[in-house]
Amino acid sequence: PSRGRVSRNGFRRAYRRLIGVALVGTAPSLLFILLFGQPFSHVLFGSKFPSAAQALPALSVGMALYGIYVVLAGALAIGFGRSRFDAVATAAGMITTVVFGVVAVPKLGLTGAATEFCAGAAIQMVLLNVLAASVLHGDRSTSPPTAVQNAIARSDNAMS
Repeated sequence: PSRGRVSRNGFRRAYRRLIGVALVGTAPSLLFILLFGQPFSHVLFGSKFPSAAQALPALSVGMALYGIYVVLAGALAIGFGRSRFDAVATAAGMITTVVFGVVAVPKLGLTGAATEFCAGAAIQMVLLNVLAASVLHGDRSTSPPTAVQNAIARSDNAMS
């Protein structure tokens, strides 16, 4: 997509607000599931799927992260024309999910599958925000790998 017509500072403020709105929209349902997931699962499924209650926390966190990720990836694609960031983050999330799944699912079953999804969503979210930081803080690189390297270099410089 073409780049939006908002300034870098304007987009930075909008991006932060968007994160806040996404968190406010997601947090209540996530907290409900984390606090009441087991009884909620029992109401929905009875005793048919006891392992569902064990997988629900990881699955809920993964879905919350993924939902927020989708909102932010869309904002970056529309606001800055950086749709490649979504592709890079999605690829990293997919690789994480597959690799983690090979290890977790055989050992943990349904809970392992939910945990692998959560891990993939977390990697997507982290990588997207590293890439977003590179754009929002002045890196004009058009190559996502270069943007990641520059963002990492800036964080290393900030820590020293």
